[in-house]
Amino acid sequence: MEIPVIDLSTRPGPREIEAACRTAGCFNVTGAGIDPARTDALLERMAAFFDLADDDPVKQAAHRNRNQGANGWTPMLEEPAYEAGTIAWVESFDCVLSRERMATLPAGLVKGVRPSIWPQIPGFRDVVRAHWDALISAAGRIYPPVSRLLRQGPGFLSARASTQALNTMRLLNYPRREAPADEASRGISAHTDFECITLIHQTAPGLEVRSPSGEWLQAPVARGQWTVLIGDIIERWSNGAFEATPHRVPTTSWPRRSIVMFLAADAGLEIRPLDAFVDADEPPRFEAVTQDALIGAAMARAEANRQAMLPQAEKLRSELRGRISQG
Repeated sequence: MEIPVIDLSTRPGPREIEAACRTAGCFNVTGAGIDPARTDALLERMAAFFDLADDDPVKQAAHRNRNQGANGWTPMLEEPAYEAGTIAWVESFDCVLSRERMATLPAGLVKGVRPSIWPQIPGFRDVVRAHWDALISAAGRIYPPVSRLLRQGPGFLSARASTQALNTMRLLNYPRREAPADEASRGISAHTDFECITLIHQTAPGLEVRSPSGEWLQAPVARGQWTVLIGDIIERWSNGAFEATPHRVPTTSWPRRSIVMFLAADAGLEIRPLDAFVDADEPPRFEAVTQDALIGAAMARAEANRQAMLPQAEKLRSELRGRISQG
């Protein structure tokens, strides 16, 4: 089985999206309006940041733990663990909605959202922000067919994910790891995403998605293509008719980077199964929840898993530092 590729420039209908979700559990898109040259520019800025040594002052200044948990750099082996007993071999830079845009929203919509701390690398912030806007524009092409998939009007999703307040953009760096695979070490362990949909671009193979039939599929790698994952909110709205896409990244013997945009429902919006998916034979399978509560609970579980693995992670970190110091 291969993951379907859908050309958004042809304005696909819900049947094409539905077929992809029921077979592969996700789909790749072209024609999303994201200039590949813009993505290339972002990957260059990512290299300028991730290629710095961890003790470089530029990296350290963007460390989220040094900035009261603000969004920024998370070093290798410090990613929350989405499966118990696992350690993630990835470092990240996370950013959220700009301070300027957050200032235009009611305080309740951005309550608890930590601002982004930007590294002092020329052009880094501007290039990332430009790509954020491009991905939001691309989402505008994906939302209508996904809304119709939910048996709603084409504006359903865009009206409920309009503020961008809970969106997160992640820039991920996965190192080459020659060590044999083991149960604990992962690139990122298997999980589903907590938002509506996720857009992912990767520079090399690594992303694996699980189809509804249980088969693990390799996400394709192609310039200008983005993988679209179904998130927990879509599963809840559809009362489980369209399941969130389980996905994972194993450790690989080659380096890779990825750009990820999590597109979330608005804070405070009550999410419950839609009437179109509920009847006497199909009662509601999910209790009502808000997007912010769902994210908070999921991240708390993942952080608890990470805390349980701290001794193992510290041992691996010491070994990693030793290899680096030896050249």
